[in-house]
Amino acid sequence: DLQILAAALPLALLRDAYWAGKESVVLRTWLRRTLSWYTRIVPVAEDATALAPAVKILERGDTLIWFPEGARSLDGELQAFKPGIGGILTRCDVPVVPVFIDGAHAAFPASKTMPRLRARVVVRIGPPETAKRLGMKEGCNEDINRVADALRQRVMQLRDQS
Repeated sequence: DLQILAAALPLALLRDAYWAGKESVVLRTWLRRTLSWYTRIVPVAEDATALAPAVKILERGDTLIWFPEGARSLDGELQAFKPGIGGILTRCDVPVVPVFIDGAHAAFPASKTMPRLRARVVVRIGPPETAKRLGMKEGCNEDINRVADALRQRVMQLRDQS
């Protein structure tokens, strides 16, 4: 999905963007660590409490690209969003742009190591949202999950467009 999204986004945006990646994957080997550094993939711990690197990027005003499902879908269906995206949006007053990649599973199933060359993929980009528009309430402990679920609903709306 990273390669598909990178191909769909303007070069000007990609030049200054960072990508969030699972710490356990990004830091697995010296080669991955080196490639991640060159490609601006930021290792993020897999629990919602360890979001400091992501928050720091956003507080600087840089773009962060985040895959809220956490991994490629095994069946092609939109999975539940991890609470990390809600944690970021409730801590940083930044817009989030929902994106749905239609056909990614057919093009590059999670069970394969190489993508299929002739698969149709469509990237649908929605309007920017904010945590408040996604349901954040002042002082509420359930905001992280509420915001993540509301963002997932926005992505599902993009999925349902024909």
